Amino acid sequence: MLVSLVCATLVALAVLGGVAASTGGANILPGILRVTFWSTLAMGLSAAVGTAFGAPT
Repeated sequence: MLVSLVCATLVALAVLGGVAASTGGANILPGILRVTFWSTLAMGLSAAVGTAFGAPT
């Protein structure tokens, strides 16, 4: 369940990154990669901090 949620979130963020890049007149692929990379990093760090402090999953 958790893996599918993370995957669905990353797909949605990639789509939004592409839409934002297209709307701003930038190249779509770098926009998708940038949003997906930083979002993955933020989710990973949030999960690590939550695990370190004993947050329930």
